[in-house]
Amino acid sequence: GDPRFLNNLAFARMVRNRAREAIPLLEEALQIQPGNARLRNNLGFAYAAAGDFARSAQQFRLAGAPAQAQNNLGIAYERSGQVAQAYEAYLAAWRLEPDPIFRENLVHAAEKLGRSVPPEVAPAAGAEKGGS
Repeated sequence: GDPRFLNNLAFARMVRNRAREAIPLLEEALQIQPGNARLRNNLGFAYAAAGDFARSAQQFRLAGAPAQAQNNLGIAYERSGQVAQAYEAYLAAWRLEPDPIFRENLVHAAEKLGRSVPPEVAPAAGAEKGGS
């Protein structure tokens, strides 16, 4: 089949909380395009929605950069209500690559948990949100 069609069909299943039905569609699409990072990330989110975080993390790692993989894992944990695990994944992402998006996700998870972020993550004195 067409990987784009399979991806769209899988996405429609995910939107309806039918992740287990999305997984084989994404696996089939990846047989056709094994290097497609979008398909791998979507499969990672489908596995997470189905409760399989080990396979989820594996797909995120195969999709690309380690920091992005950790951030995606954090998003998957947060979506499932596992905020403490999300915090740890976001912190790992930020430590690998101090990207403002990873920091924002980490701060958001910390706020949900009633925690402060580690000192090395806190914004520099005088830094403004949004930066250049």
